[in-house]
Amino acid sequence: MGGNAVFAYYADGGFGVTAACDGASAAFKQTVAGLAPPALALSVLSGDHQSVARAGFAVPGGKAVFGTLQVKLIDASGQPVPKADVYFRGGVKPEGMAIQMSSNSEGALLTTDANGIATLDRSGNHGLACYYAEGAFTIVAGANNSSTATFSLTVAPSAPPPAPIAGASLAVHAGDGQTQARIHGAGRSAAANFAALTVQLKGPDGVPLDGQQISWSSPSHPREMALQTEPGGGMSSITFTDANGMSTLNRMSGFSVRAYFADGPFTLQASHGSATALFHLTVG
Repeated sequence: MGGNAVFAYYADGGFGVTAACDGASAAFKQTVAGLAPPALALSVLSGDHQSVARAGFAVPGGKAVFGTLQVKLIDASGQPVPKADVYFRGGVKPEGMAIQMSSNSEGALLTTDANGIATLDRSGNHGLACYYAEGAFTIVAGANNSSTATFSLTVAPSAPPPAPIAGASLAVHAGDGQTQARIHGAGRSAAANFAALTVQLKGPDGVPLDGQQISWSSPSHPREMALQTEPGGGMSSITFTDANGMSTLNRMSGFSVRAYFADGPFTLQASHGSATALFHLTVG
């Protein structure tokens, strides 16, 4: 056993070991002591119990952006521990939920300041973002030889979208009939980029409607073709009308849609309730 007599697993407490030979024996009393308490203590300082609803359209369903999370690390005498590494990671979460703490990670490694405080602040007072699902979840922070600290957070239910205006009409305003060739871009497959698409929504009385939701989708495209209308990878989008009833699809760095993998005609449809407007576009 590498020079050791016995290894003990799974529980603390006393036990005996007996050596015997030709009727003679010797008993050894041994004790498994409990784990030593962590030398450092980590506690939640601020940011716990936040509840935020998803909003926006950067990803399907929107994202919930939470404020900063702070923990404090102290030693056994209660003094702050500076320049210590502290990790933040996702804990328990609903199925399908994505948690983002940096540009491409569900975790973060930070360093405590002179006051022993580590702050998860990835972008202008925003600690993390959540996508794709709602419900309660936890974030766990920890440090070497320390206790852990747990944040209990919630992605709240989103408000329902406004009801469509009965009898409204939707018309193509700009962007129809485009033809674009696929070209190679940095770090991605060849794609065709289409200029912004704009529709106008009017009420039954012919007056433009402000602040109304427009849904975008593709009713038809070649089977091999992939379409992207959202930076996060989605091929369906939501936009809203302005004071002139105009609504523009342009989330792909000013473009409306990016088409991959195949040439040919396809359509994009804008919808508001039963009112629709159809764009005919071609990759070629």
